[in-house]
Amino acid sequence: MTVLEEKAEKLQEENRALLERWLAKIKAEAETMNDANEFLERIKGMRMSSPVAGGEEASVEEQRSPPQA
Repeated sequence: MTVLEEKAEKLQEENRALLERWLAKIKAEAETMNDANEFLERIKGMRMSSPVAGGEEASVEEQRSPPQA
């Protein structure tokens, strides 16, 4: 009986470790996707606010800061 309990405890520990590793991997992937989406939104905003006729592009700093009232 003790051997079975030890095996069950070991399996639970392994399962817990696997779950923690999997969650860490999923979290890292989500952060990477969020960073990529943020970058794309910034690029999209730069294109939309850039005056086409003037030939001037808004700087990245202008894109990050909200307009002054």
